Amino acid sequence: MLLVFTYRPEYVHTWGQRSYHNHVHLNRLSGRESLAMVAHLLCAERVAEDLADLILEKTEGVPFFVEEFVSSLRDLRIIEQRDRTYVLTKDPKDLAIPSTIQDVLLARVDALPEGAKEVLQAGSVIEREFPHALIQRVAGLYEKDLLRHLSALKDAELLYERGVYTRTRPMSSNTPSPARWSTAPS
Repeated sequence: MLLVFTYRPEYVHTWGQRSYHNHVHLNRLSGRESLAMVAHLLCAERVAEDLADLILEKTEGVPFFVEEFVSSLRDLRIIEQRDRTYVLTKDPKDLAIPSTIQDVLLARVDALPEGAKEVLQAGSVIEREFPHALIQRVAGLYEKDLLRHLSALKDAELLYERGVYTRTRPMSSNTPSPARWSTAPS
């Protein structure tokens, strides 16, 4: 059996010194690797030179940031495809483009529909992971509205469902729902 875990270098775990544990340090992507990732993400044959320069400058080869930055550019309609090549549609100097991973995630939170942002904030105050019954009590929303907001948070990949939520179980304080929610990794 092979298990692969990803974590930041500063994370310390109890099994790291075991004989069956191997640590693989992943370096930042090269410029060529970053642009290959961008082309794959955009399903494009080419990326215009000014767009490639902007992406390389801002993301510095961090794969997660490459993915989020490209997604952000697309969501903000700063890039578009023309003849199988992605190009900038606006001058980046005139725009507030997120320049850090935190900025990208905050932009995602700001783009949430009304109510979903409040559910995310309530959940993040509880803990990184929380049961469905608890978020329902804390949010104080009707079940239909809560599920709509949780769905929006799942779609934005800011919240992940762990387990299966079943409405057939009684929702009393003594019978917790099997569904748990987990905030996105930071």
